Amino acid sequence: MRSRALAIICVMAGLLARAPAFAQGPASYVGKPVRAVLEDLRAAGAPLVYSSSLVPERLRVERQPRSTEPLALAREILAQHGLAIEESAGAWLVVRGAIPAASATPPHGAITLTVAAAEDGAPLADALVQLEAARSSATSHPASTC
Repeated sequence: MRSRALAIICVMAGLLARAPAFAQGPASYVGKPVRAVLEDLRAAGAPLVYSSSLVPERLRVERQPRSTEPLALAREILAQHGLAIEESAGAWLVVRGAIPAASATPPHGAITLTVAAAEDGAPLADALVQLEAARSSATSHPASTC
């Protein structure tokens, strides 16, 4: 009976010792240099290739990404700065992508819409957008804007 009680106490103590690690939750990326995030992903095995002129030290993560999968996470963080990832020969190449919606200025009287995947923020081509009030619709162009 005493050995059973001792075993239970040991198990409980072990669980309590690890409790802070369980409480930490996902990493916070907001404010962290984008280059540091990319280097962390690279150290974990992601085949990232980028130029320091495309990803200067001053770039910071602006919004906490929703993605946890490495490729989707990198895409989501890079998209905040108009950058994207192209996969080529097993490498993830950081390239210039679409201009972020917040910084693009549409012509006077125009409506600009980008349709993106919820999982990774990647633009979706051929998305159908319907405006019920105007009773009209539009299909996105290959550049994913309409």
